Formats: sequence, structure tokens, C-alpha cells
Amino acid sequence: MGAAMARALFHIERPRIGLLNIGLERDTGVEAIMRADDILRERTDLGFDYRGFVHGDGISLGLVDVIVTDGLTGNIVLKVAEGIAKQVAIYLRESFTSSLATKLGIGFARGGLKALRDRMDPRQHNDAIFLGLQGLVVKCHGGSDTMGFANAIAIAHDAVAADLARCITSDLPKLSTY
Repeated sequence: MGAAMARALFHIERPRIGLLNIGLERDTGVEAIMRADDILRERTDLGFDYRGFVHGDGISLGLVDVIVTDGLTGNIVLKVAEGIAKQVAIYLRESFTSSLATKLGIGFARGGLKALRDRMDPRQHNDAIFLGLQGLVVKCHGGSDTMGFANAIAIAHDAVAADLARCITSDLPKLSTY
């Protein structure tokens, strides 16, 4: 489902897929994840590039295009990432206002800092897509403002325009042996 979404929405012809796991070793983690890893390593005809396990610290490094995990773990990871982003913003604000020299320096760095703030703005990426065979649901963060809500609507529009549910369904025959 994630590979179909990467192809349909982000135009990645052969998405790199990873399984979020506690370790990179093939004998580490929950039994279901290790079994999924075995199955995915056996298959090369699934229309994506399976890269194996991904540690939590590899999520933001761009090692893969799609990270597969269960909903509970995924939600925890997102909440931790949001908390870290807020903490870093607080630290930066404190550091940049700590002295006259840093206040002057921020004037020179303003453009770069604005670009960083925009890139890390959770309103740009605050939605989650629940993928299914009969359709999809786009869910916003509980604290979304109008910008976040508008971005979620744009993602929903793109998913419908790309006929994402059909893309997912068309991938199913490749998995029929499992």
C-alpha cells in the first residue's frame, strides 16, 4: 500500500521500502516483522526496492521512501518527532535571543532560518493517510489550523485524482501467494 502511494502521489517509480524495527539484524524484533522481512527478501517482483530494517534514527535520513510499521508504533514515532521539533525550536529561540551579538547575527541568518522553519512546519505535513482497498481516509492532527486542514484536503484531492485505491488494488495480485 505504501509503495502504491509513493508511486501515485510522489511519482517514485520504484519506491525504497523499509520495515521499522528495533535492530538491523535479521534475527531481531517481533516475530511478525521478522517473517515479513523474510517474505520481502524472497520477492523481487513486487514493484518496489525492499531495503530491509530501518532503525528509528534512520527515519529522517531519507534511507527509504516508505517506512512500514504498525499504527501504535507509528503514532508514537510521530509524537516523539513533533516533540523534538518543538524542543529544537525553543532551544534555537533561546540561543538566538541570549545576547546582543546573537540578536544581530540572527538578522544575517533570517532567510535561512525562515526556510528551516517552513520546512519543519508541522502544518505542512500534519495529516495521516489510512490506506484501504475500498477507499482512503485523510486524518488531520487534532491541533490543526486552517493551513494544516487545507494541506490535508490537498493530499486527499491528489490521492483521489491519482486513483490511489485502484493503484493499491492493482498491486494485490503480486502478493497473492502470501
